[in-house]
Amino acid sequence: MKLTIPLIAAAASAIAAAEGWLHSPHSLAAARRVEARRADPDRDGLDAWAESRAGTCPTNADTAGDGYSDYYSRTNASALTWGELYDDGDGLPNVWEAAAGLDPDRFDAHDDPDADGWTNWEEWMAGTDPCDAASAPAPRLHVALDYAGPLSTAACQIVVQSYSDRTSGTNWAGRPDGAFRADPAPLGPRRVSGAAWRPLRGGLCGGWNRFHAFADLNGNGAPDVGEPAGISTRRPSLASY
Repeated sequence: MKLTIPLIAAAASAIAAAEGWLHSPHSLAAARRVEARRADPDRDGLDAWAESRAGTCPTNADTAGDGYSDYYSRTNASALTWGELYDDGDGLPNVWEAAAGLDPDRFDAHDDPDADGWTNWEEWMAGTDPCDAASAPAPRLHVALDYAGPLSTAACQIVVQSYSDRTSGTNWAGRPDGAFRADPAPLGPRRVSGAAWRPLRGGLCGGWNRFHAFADLNGNGAPDVGEPAGISTRRPSLASY
């Protein structure tokens, strides 16, 4: 996942980008603890429970022998397929959903049960726990600062704040979802990327994001009058898959 956010103001401007994270399924160990009814030994898309409801064989992907997978088979031409009847169609593996504490029979790809700003689909892609707010996707920021004001040799800390429309709406309301900082350095043009940015508070949330950056001259972690600052001009920017 790539996210680019140019920030600009009279005194300072910046560009931020979020680097994609590894795509991995939820814990294999947890998946192995799921009930046997969620298994799909013939890999036809129907788990053992769905096969029992459909009356098909869980170890034969084409029980009827008609050239169609059990998932796409049906009793007659006008009936729903077994997949339409017994799978929620949300694109999330039933085994992963059950292991994570979600309902494998409900379309919930866009839900956010732990209210961390990331959907079940995004948590599955990131390999995080959709029911634990402490386990959330954490893309890395890459920020280029282009400061046009008076230069200084004194070390200064830059803070970038993020606001997602999923949590803050579209008007920058409330507290930022996340605030990130890098090691202090003289105020001037610089590029800071990857692990150099550390969370100050919270974290980046999924969805359409707006960004604000400021030079934290007094070190209190909050923007104050007189501190160089800027907001994204190409906003909002989407953080998702």
